[in-house]
Amino acid sequence: MRAHIFWVGGVLLLVGTLAACSADSTSLPNPDDLFLGRNPDEPVIKEVDHTGHCASTVIKFEEAGDGANLTYYGQPGDRVTYTFQYADGTETERGAENNDAMTKIVQLSAEEIRDLTRITAAATGQVGIANSCVIEVAGSD
Repeated sequence: MRAHIFWVGGVLLLVGTLAACSADSTSLPNPDDLFLGRNPDEPVIKEVDHTGHCASTVIKFEEAGDGANLTYYGQPGDRVTYTFQYADGTETERGAENNDAMTKIVQLSAEEIRDLTRITAAATGQVGIANSCVIEVAGSD
């Protein structure tokens, strides 16, 4: 800011000028790239293919050592519940902890992934439409 002092009719005026900034000079990040923005009419799990399968950019299942990690990339406030389906027809359910984080990791033991065939992820958020997707898993023996 540059200041100018003027004496006008017995009154001292202090006038400042600011340099103009162009709106085009600074680009903002794309909210979709960083998962920063979600419209109220968009699904919570953004990337679900036409067959209902989860995209690994949003929910990733990775075997690690004696177990596996299930990682959800979303927004703070999202709540994710996983239903684990096994070869014998049984199911168990487990929620992701740390709902205030953007990335939520669930660690699964070797016992939890033995004979696991499918994971259904259901998500709700403070913004967006609740939805679900599936991950097909080759069971471990």
